[in-house]
Amino acid sequence: TDRFNALKPTLAEYLSNSHLPDKVIENFVKVVNGYKLPSIFYNELSDKFLFKQFLRIIEYSALAMNLIVEHPALIENLLSKKMFYKDYDSVTAGSNFRELMFILSCQYTLGLIDEAKVSEWLSVFIESKIRSTFNHLETGDNVFVAGLGSFALHDVNFKSDIDLIVVAADVEKQKGSDEVFQQFINDLQKKLFPIEIDFRLRPEGKSSPLVWDAQNYAKYLNNRAGIWEFQSLIKSNFICGDKKLFNRFTSIVFNALKKKPEKDIKFAVAEMHSKSTQQKFGSLGSSIDIKNSAGSFMTLDYLLTLKLLAAAGKREMFVGGRKKIKLMKSVFETTEHILNGYLFLKKILFGLQIVANWNKAKLPTDNSILTELCSFIGVESVDQLQRKLRGIFLENQKLFTKNLENFG
Repeated sequence: TDRFNALKPTLAEYLSNSHLPDKVIENFVKVVNGYKLPSIFYNELSDKFLFKQFLRIIEYSALAMNLIVEHPALIENLLSKKMFYKDYDSVTAGSNFRELMFILSCQYTLGLIDEAKVSEWLSVFIESKIRSTFNHLETGDNVFVAGLGSFALHDVNFKSDIDLIVVAADVEKQKGSDEVFQQFINDLQKKLFPIEIDFRLRPEGKSSPLVWDAQNYAKYLNNRAGIWEFQSLIKSNFICGDKKLFNRFTSIVFNALKKKPEKDIKFAVAEMHSKSTQQKFGSLGSSIDIKNSAGSFMTLDYLLTLKLLAAAGKREMFVGGRKKIKLMKSVFETTEHILNGYLFLKKILFGLQIVANWNKAKLPTDNSILTELCSFIGVESVDQLQRKLRGIFLENQKLFTKNLENFG
């Protein structure tokens, strides 16, 4: 009681300036109830700076709170001040994926790191777990694992799925490979829970074997693959296994794509964009999706695809392993304008994941959550958020249309 009373002046000061004082008190009680020795907990929080940082975390980070409630021992990363380490090796030393998620969510909430740093550290950590798990498999030689999608460009977030493909030199020599790699998926899923590990981007989709060989991949790409599959494969990033085979694989993709007429690429990208985006920007609420609305992340991805596929006769179009921001800077002419819009969308996405533990890219209709989001990301009001999103979406859509018209 005495130790808690010593904290009360700092707590009262924080609550008087808090946007959500009731939430702070409620979450404070949850954390204390989950800690076995409250007196020790209070004693550690006698550090006024640490206490205020803790209060901001429990006010704004629903993601961190959810992790603490499920795994109370995670709070030790705050009390030991490991949470304030600034280099990757110190943060990840002895950490499992859940601890890393907690530390990064807290650091992001406190403004110690930005979205790019979160994406980079999560990507590097996931790659390390894939390599260590792969090294324990009895796969034989001549097989590789590669990342696709946002993972290939180190652009993941707290709720990303991880897309992978596995390719062998000769699948007939990889007896039982599907069973081996199914176990690989299961092991990875345990190590990286709650992130999903997905192999759905392999040829023929979910019903096909997990492991394809280079020869059959070549036949598929030359005869049946759609442009959207090339869109994914030109961003593939080697993670582990046979690097020579991976280089051979990228040559297969390159040679198959060179045979595609420009008019077919242009038509396919336009059709894919039209089908996968919501073409109208409605009032703020359920119709706003910062991933799938026209002009949102999806439009930017298709714009990037157009730029890369315009170089279909050049090896430089293969961009796996390059960071998304650097890639956008090198590809887009009007860099600053596009990047500012992209970074704002990413700030909203990360903000929703932090303040609401949100799994979707669609904005919630709950005005209280939107108000909390605005407070967290530094936007004056929900109306201002709507106006800014509308401007970004319209500009991105215009740019995509212009580049589509000029393609080829």
